[in-house]
Amino acid sequence: MKLQKILLRCFPSLSDFAFLTPAVLLFCLMGGVASMLVDGDTGWHLRAGEWILTHHQFPTTDFFSFTKAGQPWFAWEWLWEVSFAWLYHLAGMPGVILGNLVIVCLTSMNLWHLVRRKSKSELAAFGVTVLALFGMSLFFFARPQLASFLFAVILLRLLEHWRESVHKTPWVVVALLMVWANVHPGFAAGIIIIAAYAAGDLASALTTSEPAGRTNSLALFRRSVLLLVACLLAALVNPYGYRLYAHIFSFLSDSYALNHINEYKVVDFRTPFGRIFELMLFLGAPAAISRLLKRDFVVPALFLIWAHLALTAQRNIPFFLIVMAAPVTLWLEEMIAAFRPAHAEDSIRRSEDYPHVSPAEVMNEGRVSRFPLLSIICMVWVFVLLRTPGSPPKFRPQYDSSIYPEQALAAVRRMGPSARLATTDTWGGYLIFRLYPDVRVFWDGRADFYGTPYNLAAIDALTGRPGWDKTLANNRITAVLLPVDQPLGSLLAQSNNWHVVYRDQVAVLFQLASENESGQEIGNVAESARTGRLEPR
Repeated sequence: MKLQKILLRCFPSLSDFAFLTPAVLLFCLMGGVASMLVDGDTGWHLRAGEWILTHHQFPTTDFFSFTKAGQPWFAWEWLWEVSFAWLYHLAGMPGVILGNLVIVCLTSMNLWHLVRRKSKSELAAFGVTVLALFGMSLFFFARPQLASFLFAVILLRLLEHWRESVHKTPWVVVALLMVWANVHPGFAAGIIIIAAYAAGDLASALTTSEPAGRTNSLALFRRSVLLLVACLLAALVNPYGYRLYAHIFSFLSDSYALNHINEYKVVDFRTPFGRIFELMLFLGAPAAISRLLKRDFVVPALFLIWAHLALTAQRNIPFFLIVMAAPVTLWLEEMIAAFRPAHAEDSIRRSEDYPHVSPAEVMNEGRVSRFPLLSIICMVWVFVLLRTPGSPPKFRPQYDSSIYPEQALAAVRRMGPSARLATTDTWGGYLIFRLYPDVRVFWDGRADFYGTPYNLAAIDALTGRPGWDKTLANNRITAVLLPVDQPLGSLLAQSNNWHVVYRDQVAVLFQLASENESGQEIGNVAESARTGRLEPR
C-alpha cells in the first residue's frame, strides 16, 4: 500500500499537463527558441543585468549608445535583468531560455488552479486554460513581461483565497507587488486588478438592501482600499523611488508607443491571436453579465477595465485572458448545466487519473499532494536538448540567423570601436548583446529612453524618408547595418558617399566612403553628439 501511495503521488496529474502546455505550444506549434528570441530587447536586458552585477550599483546614465551616452537612464526591470544575467553566466543562453520557459509554465499551472477553483469540471478548466494560453502565446518572449503574467495570476489566486477568508487581509500581496515593481512596470496591472476588486465591493455595498450584506461588502471594500494603498506605497520600494511612477505615466501618455510599437497597437482580429481574443470577448461579456445579475460586481469591473485596455493595446490582451478565464469557465458550466439533465452532471474527478485505485480511494486521495515528476523530467530533458550541440533547430539556444545579422558581425567588428553604427531598434538590442562594449549603438528598443522626437527621426532615417542624410550626418554615422529590404539601403547604394562592405541574404553593411569629404554635410556635429539629439522630422 505504501508503494501504491508513492506511485499515486508521482503519477502525472492535470497540474503537470497544465504546466507543460506552454512547452508543447512553443516547441510543437511555434518556432521554439527562435520564438522566445524574436525580440532584440532580450540582449540589452541581459547586458544591463551584467553591468549591475559587475559594478554593484544601479545605472543612472546610459552606457549602451553613442548618441545619448551619459544621459539619464534607469534600469526599471533590474531584478529580472540581474536574475537572468546570473543565469546566463551560470548556464549560458540555455539557462536564460529554460528560466523564461519555467516562468511561462508556472503561469499556465497557476492559471489552471485559479480556474479550477471556480469550476466543477477539471476538463472544462483545463480547456479554457489552454485557450487562454493560445491567446497569450504571441508574447512568449524572453523578456521581463513574462513575469508580469505570472504575478497577475498569483495575485488573483491570493485575492480569491482572501475573499473566502474575509477576516484576514492578504498582506502577502503587498510583498508580491514590491517584488513585481522591481521586475517589470507591468505591476500597474496588479494595481488595476486590486482597484477593480475595490470598485466591485463598493458597488455591492451600494446596491444591496440587506444590512448584513451591506456590512460585509463595506468591510471588504475598506480592506480592498487599504490593500490598494499599501501596494501603491510598496511599489515605491525600488532603486528609483517615485520616478518609477513618473516613467510609467510619461510612457503611457506618449502616443509614440500606441502608433509605432507593434505590441501597443490595436489587435488585428484577422489573425489567429486576434480570433482567440475575439472569442474570449464574446464569452466574457455574458459571463460578466451573469455575475452582474447575481450581484457580483467584481467580474463585471474586471471585464470592463481589461476589455477596454486590451482593445486599446494588444499587449494588454494576456491580462484580459487571465482575469476572464475563471468567469468564462464558470459561465460555460452554468450554460451546459441548464440544458443537461441533473443525472448527467460530470464528476469533479475522474478515476482514470489515478492508477489502480478504486473510485472510493480516488475520492479519499483526491486532495493528495502530487510530486511533479513528469514536469521535472520534461524540463530537464528540454535543458539537455538546449545544451546539446546538434539538437533539433527549435532547441538551438541562439538568435535566428535568418532574422538577425549573425554573419555580418565579423565585418562590424573589423570596423573597430570608433565606428558609429546605425541600425534598426530591434537589431540594436541584438548588437548590444553580441558586441557590447566594443560597439555602441545608434538606437535600440528602449523607446522610453530615446524619446518620441528621437524615435521618429530614427524611423524616418532608416526608412529613407526626406532628411535621412541630415540625420545620419548630425549623428556622425560612419556605418549603417540594415536588413536587405530596408528602404534606406537603396538610397545608400545610389550615393557616392557610401559603399557596401558586406552583404548576405539577411543584412547589408554600408560604410562612409570618406568622412573628410562629407565634413560640410555634417554641420554642428559636436553639439548634436553632446546632446544626443536627432533632427526632428
